Amino acid sequence: MMRILVVLALLLTACGVATTSDGAPRTTATLAPRETAEMTPTVVADTFRVGDGRELYMRCVGQGSPTIILEVGGQDDSNTWGPAYGRPFFDQLQQVTRTCAYDRANMGRSDPAPGPRYAQDSADDLAALLAAAEIPGPYLLVGSSWGGIIVASYAADHPDDVAGLVLLDVAYPSTEPGMDATQANLPPEEWAAIVAAEKWDNPENLEHMDYRASIDPVAAKLDRIPAVPITAVTATLATDCPPEWPCEEILRDEAVLQAQWAELSPQARQVFVDTGHLTWVDDPEAIVEIIADTLKAVSSPR
Repeated sequence: MMRILVVLALLLTACGVATTSDGAPRTTATLAPRETAEMTPTVVADTFRVGDGRELYMRCVGQGSPTIILEVGGQDDSNTWGPAYGRPFFDQLQQVTRTCAYDRANMGRSDPAPGPRYAQDSADDLAALLAAAEIPGPYLLVGSSWGGIIVASYAADHPDDVAGLVLLDVAYPSTEPGMDATQANLPPEEWAAIVAAEKWDNPENLEHMDYRASIDPVAAKLDRIPAVPITAVTATLATDCPPEWPCEEILRDEAVLQAQWAELSPQARQVFVDTGHLTWVDDPEAIVEIIADTLKAVSSPR
């Protein structure tokens, strides 16, 4: 979990655009969808009431089942997946099957919600949103970074609706080996900045998310995730890690943690990609292929 929290802290303490593995902004051109009758886009783009007066924004494009549900990382909104940032990922996925992305509470075009908020709150919001938008299952849940914790929580709560999971550089929510060693190797002021940035009432924590307090409740119910295809995608490059930090140690710890996702299902696997933490930004084609392979496993279970 250390890497997710470090990345979130960096987002909160120094806002900036996501970059590729060489540090440059991603400017890949969008691919044109295939013009076939089967893939004629069916577009949903609206806000939907989730039951307590709040509305959340969702956009769905394409056809097919299972439906891909994209869950973005912390402090981000659904624009990050697509052409608004010159990224082909969302458009490529709609060629595979129906694909939906949404804005969590307090982000993008969705309504605010008071804090503190927890991963469970986001998972509950997702369930209410899918019902309100009338997006039927089954779902292939794709979560990046903190979004992976949310989709894991959702999968544990709604196992009958989940066809599979793809977890993009998502640390396993358990006791973190090396956490103390990592803290010990950081300058005290750097560690203090991380701790301060993570607080839910930090004005720069736009989601009002209590990250650390969210972990144990999710970890306690992972055994309820169904035995579906699960792909844990592990990044191998420390492009988001300040060079003065113990980056290689963090990467090793995260690889060990993420391997535990592969123990949750007989159809689970861990895949390594030569990208930074934002795997789908650095190599969208590779991640689309991994997602498509997971869909094939859903259709042809072992």
